Amino acid sequence: MELRKIQLATAMFCCLAWIAPTLAHTEVRVPEMLTLRSTIDGESVARPAYFPHQQHTWLECETCHHDVGASGKPVRYTPGNQVERCESCHNKKADMPAQWASFKRVGHGFCMECHVQNATDQARCGACHIPQLSHVSKQEEHTNE
Repeated sequence: MELRKIQLATAMFCCLAWIAPTLAHTEVRVPEMLTLRSTIDGESVARPAYFPHQQHTWLECETCHHDVGASGKPVRYTPGNQVERCESCHNKKADMPAQWASFKRVGHGFCMECHVQNATDQARCGACHIPQLSHVSKQEEHTNE
């Protein structure tokens, strides 16, 4: 009987060892393009920003996304969790440091910082604020999600 338990436990371990890497590397589907537009703060923006989300999937999700802990402070993002709208916290009414106090500031600060360091040809206004894409329909628009 003891040998049977050991065999069963070994079989279960082998199955888990085979399945676990597949489960840990589950691919998350993301929209190809996001239209980023502030809806809470009335900051005037000449035109919305267009973010090619699919082109950024080489980054780990937590590079850009974070969760909010019980204290209201950012905590490490857990892949698979619901991604909330950025400006639900990053807005002028929230109690945040100035550089994170609006959706526009987060985009201009965080995104530009990354592009200045990693893709200097994309560290310019016209890389995100693209007049040719202003025809994006409301169905394709994902407001700062």
